[in-house]
Amino acid sequence: LPLPKAEFIADTRSGISPLTVQFTDMSQGDITSRFWEFGDSGTSSDIHPSHTYSSPGVYSVTLTIEGPGGSDKIIRTGYIRIGLSDLDNNDDKQIDLMDVNRVLQILAGKKPEPDFYRVEDVGGDSKTGMEESVFTLQWLGE
Repeated sequence: LPLPKAEFIADTRSGISPLTVQFTDMSQGDITSRFWEFGDSGTSSDIHPSHTYSSPGVYSVTLTIEGPGGSDKIIRTGYIRIGLSDLDNNDDKQIDLMDVNRVLQILAGKKPEPDFYRVEDVGGDSKTGMEESVFTLQWLGE
């Protein structure tokens, strides 16, 4: 009997948590059982499972199949990428104090200036950090 061949796809591979991903088993051959591991301790034996990722991170997904001809396994390392949130206001791929500056403006009821959150080096130390947040707080108090 021929060995089954494990294969799968996902309807989306990245997004903001919580993110529900629909997996489709594309395996070939005579398959009697399957076991999915989603990388966050979640598992399933469904043919085409859906799984919700609740925490940010990079997840590997494994599908193991078995049939009369034997078994096969496919591991996709780093297959699913879940982000923190959509609060990366300055597009630097991290949530940091520069993003907080923008949120502070909104919370204070100020109309956010289009590029205010991109202010750099208010403290003169070649970094963006606490000085920039203090500057924002002072500006919000005006």
